[in-house]
Amino acid sequence: MAHVSVDSSKYKRVHGKGPRGFGCWAFQIQDEVFIFMAVYGKAKRLATRKARQLGVSYLQTLS
Repeated sequence: MAHVSVDSSKYKRVHGKGPRGFGCWAFQIQDEVFIFMAVYGKAKRLATRKARQLGVSYLQTLS
């Protein structure tokens, strides 16, 4: 599986801006929530890697 789509629309709707910076980032992959403490870009890469391991092509950034 090559491409994983990351949806941050819920985060943008709640916060009025896109996710960025250092923090505790939560991502929903199927029915599970995974949390990464990192800069958003790195957290997104880690979540994408986890989604690939699970064979999933879609994940969502939570608010």
